[in-house]
Amino acid sequence: VGSLLQAGARDALQRHAKPIFDRLFRLAGIDVVHFHDAGMKSFLRVWEPQNFGQDLSIFRPMVVAANHDRQTQKGLELGIRGLSLRAVSPVLAADGQQLIGTVEVGVNLQALADLAKAASGSDFALVLDPRYLKATGTAATAGLVLDAATDKTLFDRIIANGDVRLSRDKMVFAYDVDKRSLTVQSKPLIDYSGNMIGVILTVSDVSALEAHYNRSFVTLGSLFVAGLLIVFSIIAAVVRPLRDLAEQVEAGSGTLLQSTPASGLSDYRRLHAAVVAAASGLVSTRGKD
Repeated sequence: VGSLLQAGARDALQRHAKPIFDRLFRLAGIDVVHFHDAGMKSFLRVWEPQNFGQDLSIFRPMVVAANHDRQTQKGLELGIRGLSLRAVSPVLAADGQQLIGTVEVGVNLQALADLAKAASGSDFALVLDPRYLKATGTAATAGLVLDAATDKTLFDRIIANGDVRLSRDKMVFAYDVDKRSLTVQSKPLIDYSGNMIGVILTVSDVSALEAHYNRSFVTLGSLFVAGLLIVFSIIAAVVRPLRDLAEQVEAGSGTLLQSTPASGLSDYRRLHAAVVAAASGLVSTRGKD
């Protein structure tokens, strides 16, 4: 690669790199393999070999840093193809000193969004600030630009609703659509240079969760009512016998009551017997007097 890049052999480098690019694209979703010369101009886009010659130093700080520091740079960056997760590495001559150029690879964020949805069940989208698209030559509109999205129709509707805005703070809001209750989270999208170039949207359908909570609420309510009935029955079983005991004590001044205790509790039966005995003694004593 170094020899072909140094010799300016674009066609030969394309023949060498194209099979590698195809394999990386198939296995890992890599859709950018891009060679740059020592002057930081585009030398070969393997996926689009006829498009070259642009001065990347104007809008690609990652390429500038890799040239200057001669170390691999990694991060999110906008290019002519759009936003990608990229890595740029220096290409050195055989002596390890002379910089011949740089090479970068980038992964399609759409593939990453689809992978995240498969793993989590939520929908994802990257929404870009159109101001950062102008430098790349990408046509920009007056409003936010939807980039990668797992459900384009859904996110177009959410953006059109006006709740999505650029902010460095995390935001959460509700959105109802087609009888579904959605929770939308917005987080800042920061590029390699530290610029907030947009936001990351995550949408979760909480309808099923709400139904689950509703069912749980009904179940808990039923258990609460049943518990009240049980407690009431226990209280009633204790209060009524206590009333009977009060009557036994009160009967000590007159006629002794010998009713059978309503409760089957052994401790209560012992207490009942003791009270009856005490009341009987009180009646006998007063009879002698």
